[in-house]
Amino acid sequence: MKKLLKNKRGDDHEGFLSTNKFFFYVIWVLFVGALITAFVILVVRNMDSKTEVHDSIDADFKLARATNICFAYEDPQTNMIKQNVIDLRKVTNENLDACFKSNYPQAFTITVKPVIEGDFPKTTALIGNPFVSKIAYARYVIVAKDDGTMKPGMIYFTP
Repeated sequence: MKKLLKNKRGDDHEGFLSTNKFFFYVIWVLFVGALITAFVILVVRNMDSKTEVHDSIDADFKLARATNICFAYEDPQTNMIKQNVIDLRKVTNENLDACFKSNYPQAFTITVKPVIEGDFPKTTALIGNPFVSKIAYARYVIVAKDDGTMKPGMIYFTP
């Protein structure tokens, strides 16, 4: 037991804060403090940064909301909502405005067109003031007409 407690380098050791180790601990504390300070500065500086959503992802979310929530077709016999089936009667400015709450800083237009010309009339709903855009996003959908028949169509999102 005496061998385990005895220091082989000599018994004149001053303990935990000896002068030869004191400067090492001071430098170590300063280094760790600098690392923690740098980490806190990086975290605080990036707290207010805003992650931007790519236009195509934003348009895809708006199209999914329009097709599956705003203009969704409800089957009158089963009372089930069919995915990616649009009720043409619901494609109105009022319905779109109520669905999206019209708090968007940017205006956009949603247009439903038939794949085969003459299947149903082209219908448009818009939020805010329309303006010309070079980019439009589209998705294939099925359109339920007034008589209950379903035809293929396209829904376009124009920012």
